[in-house]
Amino acid sequence: MKINNSIFLPGKVNYNEFNIDFSQDLKLQYENLNEDLVQVEYGKGYILDIGWYPECDEAGCVIVQLIHNKDWTTPIVKKECNNMSAILNCISEIKRMIGHNK
Repeated sequence: MKINNSIFLPGKVNYNEFNIDFSQDLKLQYENLNEDLVQVEYGKGYILDIGWYPECDEAGCVIVQLIHNKDWTTPIVKKECNNMSAILNCISEIKRMIGHNK
């Protein structure tokens, strides 16, 4: 299932390779379970990053992170998500945090 880029507005989507369908067997989707799924840049040095950890492991999960000033070692937000609803809620929460209410 793709995530429509419009959900990230007004952010600039650097890439969106998200193609995970949680209603299907994850073992059959291992090629979609990548660390680099989505990256979106917002103003003031914020980056929203979405990836699957551990990569290609169906026992893993999606991690949604908010990075500030390229400090990847200390994310402002780092949440584990196991379904689309949780991912979409986390994206909305992060956008509110950085002042981009929809």
